[in-house]
Amino acid sequence: MEEISPKSRRTTALFAAFLGFFGIHRFYLDKTRSASVMLALGIAGFSTLGIIFSVRSYYFEAMAPTIGAVTFFIAVGIWSLIDFIVTIAGRMRDNEGRLVKKW
Repeated sequence: MEEISPKSRRTTALFAAFLGFFGIHRFYLDKTRSASVMLALGIAGFSTLGIIFSVRSYYFEAMAPTIGAVTFFIAVGIWSLIDFIVTIAGRMRDNEGRLVKKW
């Protein structure tokens, strides 16, 4: 019989749904390496968009930085969506390999 994690599936799902871009649900499950990657990608995406929209003028119309920022958002968005679905299905595991089953 598999061990069940003491972490809450509801909390993990809510974190993944609303703060998934920053990897908060993975920090909650103590998966710090992958959470740090998600956090870095999320911050990079938001920072790039912030710089683009604050600097943009008639003379700065290059689309390359915008495409890069959108790429960060797509990558982290798909990753957090998959984590959300896996959590709702009851197949998400914590850092010790235990299933997060309890609502």
